[in-house]
Amino acid sequence: MTFQPGDRKLFIKPGCIVCKTCEFMAPDVFHVPEKGLTAVVLQTQPSPEQLASVLEAVKSCPETVIQFRREKAE
Repeated sequence: MTFQPGDRKLFIKPGCIVCKTCEFMAPDVFHVPEKGLTAVVLQTQPSPEQLASVLEAVKSCPETVIQFRREKAE
């Protein structure tokens, strides 16, 4: 995947099973609250330094609910 800064936003689709894989792989970007029903995205636009761990989390998500949404050009 090739990303330009600010062209996509990270989000979690419904269906998260709170396995905490994303939080383990990228704790600065994802958080799973105690008794939470879904993981939470802390940074919708990860920094270049965080991108490798975020992409690993995306690939490792057992439910494939972590995704990037392309921002519409204005």
